[in-house]
Amino acid sequence: MTIRNKLILSFALILVMSAILGGAALWETKRLSDSQDLVVNDRIPKLLAIDNLIIRQTQIQQNVREYLIQTDVDEQKKLLDRIYEYKKQSEDIVKQLNESITSEQGKMLLADLAKANAALDEVNSMIVEWVENGYLDSATTMIVSPENRGKRLAQRKALRALADFQKQSSQQSGEEGAKIAHQTLWLVGV
Repeated sequence: MTIRNKLILSFALILVMSAILGGAALWETKRLSDSQDLVVNDRIPKLLAIDNLIIRQTQIQQNVREYLIQTDVDEQKKLLDRIYEYKKQSEDIVKQLNESITSEQGKMLLADLAKANAALDEVNSMIVEWVENGYLDSATTMIVSPENRGKRLAQRKALRALADFQKQSSQQSGEEGAKIAHQTLWLVGV
């Protein structure tokens, strides 16, 4: 084999190796991009939705309590409007979460939340109805009852479980992205 042929073979080998390394680096970069897209376009929006749901549910409970103690009719109407607006926003968020959460565990946690929300909604509606009909003592008794407290705690627990699940999913996706980035760095470094 002549030197010329050896040089051509060496350059061809270098070109093939460069193409393989370049292709592998592009593939790893695509995996990293997909992983980060999952975090940015899926995990973080779900976390934000759950945080907004927690805020709306807290606002509903605060407004129901204020509605009970408010004596001004106009202020009561404003509070009631806010309660219904926050309830509508909460329903929209839950609908969005139902459409975007696909895992079995996530669906189970959403079902638990739906049950807790329904139980608390029933109590809130009863309190509002009693206040509207002048049964303030009954409404007050209901709002401070251990049964109502248990329903509020069950809802908070369900919300927290869903939030924790989504945070864990986000962390797993972030760790997977870091692993892919490390693999890509190692591959490019070779």
